[in-house]
Amino acid sequence: MYLWTNSTRPILSGAIKLVAPRFRRSCATLTEFNRRWQHMKAKEPLEQNDERPRVVNMRNGEKAVSIFSQNEMERRLGILRSFMDDHAIGGVVLTSVHNINYFSDFIYTSFGRPYGLLVTQDKAITISAGPDGGHPWRRSPSSIDNVTYTDWQRDNFYYVIVKELQGIPGHVGCEFDHLTIESFKKLDWALHHASVVDVSIPTMYMRLIKSSEEIEVIRNGARIADIGAGVIVDTMQDGAREHEIALASTQAMVKEIARTYPERELMDTWTWFQSGINTDGAHNPITTKKIKKGEILSLNCFPMISGLTVHRIQVLHGS
Repeated sequence: MYLWTNSTRPILSGAIKLVAPRFRRSCATLTEFNRRWQHMKAKEPLEQNDERPRVVNMRNGEKAVSIFSQNEMERRLGILRSFMDDHAIGGVVLTSVHNINYFSDFIYTSFGRPYGLLVTQDKAITISAGPDGGHPWRRSPSSIDNVTYTDWQRDNFYYVIVKELQGIPGHVGCEFDHLTIESFKKLDWALHHASVVDVSIPTMYMRLIKSSEEIEVIRNGARIADIGAGVIVDTMQDGAREHEIALASTQAMVKEIARTYPERELMDTWTWFQSGINTDGAHNPITTKKIKKGEILSLNCFPMISGLTVHRIQVLHGS
């Protein structure tokens, strides 16, 4: 129950004065969004600014050494294109990190910007933002090109899609389980000449069937996870802190990944190590808590190699 008294009025008045400017800014933003949304629904052209480029060429350096062979990457694209042909899909726009990684070997970090892999029967193109430089082009195989969009105009990502899929017959596939409502509406508007269909479930089944090259990476991942777990067992002692033990494990795994796969990017390998009450949740973050003799301990090692991660999870006793 809330009680309204004379002493409450000054507090409420002060709160209104504090919130009002933010509320007005929010209304202004919402008004601008509604204006742009009505503009999009009318299927009018995207904003034009000829003085500043919408896309730039960032094909810097040479193609990087990949863990997977060219034949393996072509096999994956071949399966996707066969599905597209069977279902009258002229082009596919993949947006999730797992599908872009699987079909192009490029792992993106969004930071609020959209990324894509556009695939037709005769081309495959990663669509990336300017802050990535030439990395998306270098990390993808020779058969995959790259277009880098700028931030000079809004929705340049969708401008690239419209340009690259112009005149493509049939449906256009995208991932319904990954797109936000806003992203889907923008994509649907940009592709108003074609019907948009979902390919998230079919591509999931494509990724389920592992090739011999993938299985070899997974086996190495399991071996490296065991190395991380071994470091934890050797390091944990009464009074040691969770984060210190986890850092030692992660460092050992990263070093072994670098030794096994030289000239490959190193990212997203980590360790969770919890003790005592912190073990009541499998995904509880590590803390600076000191472990104590007799406590239950939880070990979680996650080496990540080219987008493939292996989990070593084990419950220990601090005896």
